[in-house]
Amino acid sequence: MVVTDNVLGTVGTIPGVFAPNTTNFFFSTNIAVVASVTNLGVVSGTPAFSNGSPIPGVAGVQASDPAIVQVVTPSIRLVKTAGNAADGDILFVLPGSNVVYTYEVINTGNAYLTNVVVTDNLLGVVGTVPGVVAPGATNFLYKTNFNITAYVQNIAVSVGTPAFSNGAPIPGLGTVKHTDDAIVDVVRPGIFLLKTAGNAPTAGSSTSFRARTWSTRTRSSTPA
Repeated sequence: MVVTDNVLGTVGTIPGVFAPNTTNFFFSTNIAVVASVTNLGVVSGTPAFSNGSPIPGVAGVQASDPAIVQVVTPSIRLVKTAGNAADGDILFVLPGSNVVYTYEVINTGNAYLTNVVVTDNLLGVVGTVPGVVAPGATNFLYKTNFNITAYVQNIAVSVGTPAFSNGAPIPGLGTVKHTDDAIVDVVRPGIFLLKTAGNAPTAGSSTSFRARTWSTRTRSSTPA
């Protein structure tokens, strides 16, 4: 009996006579698989007596079975923004402002993802994307940082588990994750106006004055 594979060629030969209701195993390795592939295995044998002699007039027998290997490239992308600032830009706010962060979660791979969770190093758990996230799908989560009084840089992490379309995890594949940050800077704008009139002293300045005395003489308009 011989086992062949349409991709790997001859897998092996069962030595001797193969008795009824017995089982044999063969193994073959496909190295460095980079694309999805369907392998078709074929086994063929010649009916024989117990001594190995072919049974006259009986044709050979054959069976086949396929095995499918699908190459998946699971991945996830997180885009975190602060307020109305674009990704990668700094949001400038006044002291005491509340800032809403947006967390855009994108399934950028070719596998479904489940148990997708987003956390923030300062705000904790942002949320969980419900159900199964299909390839190419996008979800949004939001979280507010209250009363910001100083420069702050938040780093968020999105994590997902590769899964089948029914949500069952794909065996042997680890989780995927991606991080992104957002920066908020606090500004304290101010202005000062100094107004003077002519050469008048500036309000609040120190000015010295010197006293002067005038004497007045009165002339009579009546002739003496």
